[in-house]
Formats: sequence, structure tokens, C-alpha cells
Amino acid sequence: MFHFIEKLAADMAICIDDDFTCRPDGAYAIDAGFPVAVVNHPVSEEFSMKLLAGHLSEKFPQVPVHHIPQH
Repeated sequence: MFHFIEKLAADMAICIDDDFTCRPDGAYAIDAGFPVAVVNHPVSEEFSMKLLAGHLSEKFPQVPVHHIPQH
């Protein structure tokens, strides 16, 4: 999450539940007013992320959505 905030100037992070922790991640997000969506691990797999990006782009056309492929 911190990479997205610092390096990519993201407006929001979508994190997986097995990597996101209440402290320090959750506390920081709340204190900073940084929106975070926490999803279950299987939802976060590559194909699901592509589908989610497409879905969000269709539902919120005024908001730029970018799928960042895993390396």
C-alpha cells in the first residue's frame, strides 16, 4: 500500500487480506484519510484484478482505473 501512495500517487489502494494488517496499514490509512478496499486473497488473483478493473471502469467512467500487471 505504501508503494502505491509514495511512488504512484494513488488515490486508493485495493489490498488483499493476507497482506494487509490492521497495524500499521489500517491505522495509517485511517489517519491519512487514504481509502483502502481489502479483498479476500482469491479475488486478488491476476485474472480477477483484470475483471475488477474493467468492471470499475464501466461503473465509474469518470474515474481513471489502471490495472497494473504482476511481475
